[in-house]
Amino acid sequence: MTVSTEVSREEYTGNGVTTDFDYRFRVFSADELVVTVADTTENIRTLVMNTDYTVTGAGSRNGGKVKLVSALASNWRISIERELPVTQESDVRNQGNFFPEVHEDAWDKLTMLIQQALSKFGLALRKPNWLAKYYDAKGNRIANMADPIGQQDAATKGYVDAVGDGYFKRTLRVPENYVRVIPAIGSRRRQLLAFDDFGNPITVLPESGSASDVLIVLAGADGADRIGMGQSTVRDVIGYVTPEMFGVPDDGDWTPQITAAVATMREVHLMAGKEYRCDGTIYMPSNNMQRLKFVFNGATIFANHMQPVFRSPAPLESPAISYYHIVGPGKIRSIGSVDTVYEQGKNFVGFPAGDHSSIYNIEMTDISCDGAQFWGYAGHGGDLFFDNVRDNPVATYGLYNQIGRVNIGHSGGDTLLMKGNYNSVEWCHAKKAGLPGSNPEPGYICGGCVIFGAPVDGDPLGSNNRVGYYKADEWSSLGVGFSGDNCSVGEIELGESIFEDDSPLVQGNKPYVAIYNGNGNHIGRITSKKSAYGVLFIRGERHTLDYAELNNCHKEQLSININTVGSTVGDLVVNNSLHIGMYIEPGAGCSINRIIFNNADIPLGNTACQIRNANASIGEIRINGSGSSSGSGVFVEQRAKSAIRFITCNNINGMAVWVRPGGRAPSSSHLSNLSTATRPVMQISSNQSACSNYYILNNSSTGQPTVYAEPSSGGAISTWVGCEGAIPLAQGGATLNAATTSNRFY
Repeated sequence: MTVSTEVSREEYTGNGVTTDFDYRFRVFSADELVVTVADTTENIRTLVMNTDYTVTGAGSRNGGKVKLVSALASNWRISIERELPVTQESDVRNQGNFFPEVHEDAWDKLTMLIQQALSKFGLALRKPNWLAKYYDAKGNRIANMADPIGQQDAATKGYVDAVGDGYFKRTLRVPENYVRVIPAIGSRRRQLLAFDDFGNPITVLPESGSASDVLIVLAGADGADRIGMGQSTVRDVIGYVTPEMFGVPDDGDWTPQITAAVATMREVHLMAGKEYRCDGTIYMPSNNMQRLKFVFNGATIFANHMQPVFRSPAPLESPAISYYHIVGPGKIRSIGSVDTVYEQGKNFVGFPAGDHSSIYNIEMTDISCDGAQFWGYAGHGGDLFFDNVRDNPVATYGLYNQIGRVNIGHSGGDTLLMKGNYNSVEWCHAKKAGLPGSNPEPGYICGGCVIFGAPVDGDPLGSNNRVGYYKADEWSSLGVGFSGDNCSVGEIELGESIFEDDSPLVQGNKPYVAIYNGNGNHIGRITSKKSAYGVLFIRGERHTLDYAELNNCHKEQLSININTVGSTVGDLVVNNSLHIGMYIEPGAGCSINRIIFNNADIPLGNTACQIRNANASIGEIRINGSGSSSGSGVFVEQRAKSAIRFITCNNINGMAVWVRPGGRAPSSSHLSNLSTATRPVMQISSNQSACSNYYILNNSSTGQPTVYAEPSSGGAISTWVGCEGAIPLAQGGATLNAATTSNRFY
């Protein structure tokens, strides 16, 4: 027989008459049933066999009945559950008799024990699904809980009743079941509370000149202006206001008091070292704050929300605040993080600077969207620190904004987003740049390091923006991205990218050290410790890259597309390169001063550098191989008539130069290989190649020729003048013309 049902428990509700209750599963003996009843107040009792009930059908595969001594009361519930001892009592001996029923009973018991475990597991408080962020009690109470301690702990009924009762006893109560709310702030400001004939609250004006009238006026936000001190007022002597001058919130929310303080249009000072919790946005009374200061004095604003911390008056579309100065040291923290869902936190901004506003010496942490935004004209900032930021720690949108030093812990978006025109950041260091959290936005979800314009946002791309120095210890999708015009980075140091290959988390799937779009963009010096891709010139004109050093960049190190014209690359150093590394196919007027390969390892069938058209001018190519492990691939594949002034190589096994049909041989070369080389150090497959001032030292112990032409090319013809080194053997149909006696082959 088999265990043909998953049922291992029965449950019934009593009606005051029934005594017999079926169970539809097998038990080996009657004592393997556990029978419990629950009364209407949830008191649960386990019944005793042969005292409270008897069992029939034990051993039957179809089950049997539990017979109560007395009927189960109405609405009481009964549970009949199989509970086997967790033992294995079957003893099977070597060469003993085979009894199928004994074996099947053992297997049946194992199945029943599994059902028993699953049944117990069903009693646990569980999440309905692995994706769920909550536990489902399925309508059951959770009993015997402790009182809450943390902010997110579940609260017991006793705790809620006690807290609620405490607040209730401190409220002003009326005997009636209902009383109207008191008038709104606009109607009750500077008035007395009274009650009409129906006992409903109303406000009345105090008698003019009465003590009540005077006290109300002095208690107002401008009360300090009405109290004389010498030839001035109390406000003038103090010189600033504090939130505490406008009361202490009973609920801990300082938003109204800080808003009242800034509404005085005076300098606001926070108390040193104090934390102010704000459950809402602090609105400025004007978009022009008259060069006033908001001084933190080492205090913290805890923004207990995901809206702007400060912003201009509500009717204005832009949140920017002009002519206002945030002065540290101080902190702004919120309830967000790099893990915040974008739609929930997208409206948050720490401080939106407008015209001539500034923010200095402020630390912002746990930010659900942006940290500091510069929307206006000639804003300033510096000594800023950001950490755990969902999107952009610093973003510029206006004109002539200048930011000094910026330190960043972890940001999920672009660490520096440079839009607008003529904005600058002098210095920035990020530990984790553009590393997404656990709830990244669908689409292009990894941020970059320094981004000049962002086409995906649909905003104007900007121009003439500048970053002096930037360093990222760890980064994700993009080091420098140019989309605007005439933007520049003085120096950028990149650590290791988290991506070693293509990824759907990256725009275009390919993480690059730098991407050029727009026109006239410039990088002074850029280095990278590890990345999948290097520098990509997509389009535009007058781009410049003075110096780039790429370490462990194992895919494309340099790619220049046909839509890039009049652009210049200075020195490009590639350390520890692998596979196809460069595609050079620019538009007109592009040049590269020097390409240097160090410790290169190019496997057979791969090419380090492909030159695909005649528009590029290359000054020098240096190839420093990795010795016996350098691979036998091709380092430079010349497919066109681009000018290569000089090429040199050493310590390689593969082919330094391959001039394809239609290609142009380098003007001058100094080539040598290893004795373990298995390929020619040079292959010329282009007709009428002129080789002058070549020095070729072929050390191959396998007798590989120095020059080899593709047999299918019809026989390349090259002329050698003023060359020395190993004899350039012609094979594969090649013809060598030694035009003068000045050739010296050894």
